[in-house]
Amino acid sequence: MSDLLKNAGPYTLTKPWYVDGTATDVGTVTIGIVDLAGSTVIAAGTAATNNADGTYEFALASQTAVKVLTVTWTRSDTGASLVDTIEVVGGRLITEAAIRGFDDDTLANATKFDDDDLAEERVRLTDWLEANTGVSWVPRYRRLTLTGNASDNLPLRGWVRSQGPSGGEGVPLHIQSVLSVSIDGIAVSVSDVEVNGSTLWRTDGGVFAWRRRPGNVIVEIEYGLPSLRNGVDRIAMLEIADRLPASRRGRQTTSGTDDFGAFSWEAQNNGRPSRVPEVNAWLRTNDARVAIA
Repeated sequence: MSDLLKNAGPYTLTKPWYVDGTATDVGTVTIGIVDLAGSTVIAAGTAATNNADGTYEFALASQTAVKVLTVTWTRSDTGASLVDTIEVVGGRLITEAAIRGFDDDTLANATKFDDDDLAEERVRLTDWLEANTGVSWVPRYRRLTLTGNASDNLPLRGWVRSQGPSGGEGVPLHIQSVLSVSIDGIAVSVSDVEVNGSTLWRTDGGVFAWRRRPGNVIVEIEYGLPSLRNGVDRIAMLEIADRLPASRRGRQTTSGTDDFGAFSWEAQNNGRPSRVPEVNAWLRTNDARVAIA
């Protein structure tokens, strides 16, 4: 499992333990889950296994906010550990069921493509769409490290905008809420902080609210669009169906038969992000990044 949906738990985390390439029951395995900063323990305990194939499970309570979790699985006998990073998101582009029923049912075969295959590809696609448009199409977590400026307003330069295609700045992060704020390691109530455009404001007074010191302000935010827009779910399904077809052929492949038998060729994407023309057209229309010469 590569991501979890906010408020949709409890969740079952699974982890196969491989020894020389074979999933193996290695005895007792403990688990520790912390936040991205490593300062808050989310859960801890002993992972369960109900078989001898070396697949361990742990029940995690529902998570009520977007965040990034570091999950450490540790063998009790040797102390060896495996580490996963799991993101808690506020929404998803598409469901596994929608992918399986899309178009020609290429991905309907759960034996060839199980739910984990589809979920992992969806996570990669979520990152890919954000990289190619400058917009997160689902609510996500981000941790910002800022430098105080000795005033009550702190510009989010370098963070509030996504990188443009030529190294310039692009569009706002669509900040939905401020999850936490600290200055010099001291927590600030989020009720005393507001985001106005590209500026973080302290509303509790004092011109030295953001003390001047490099990297002393840590802000956790939920950012991204709050709901699916502009047909991004269809684009996601088109792209996944092209990335994971049973035949591994692109949708624009042309095929035929001549005296020598069957033949096929595939149009090149000429450096475009996708092999699917409709996806490339959508990316151009929805690219909110702005190149600055």
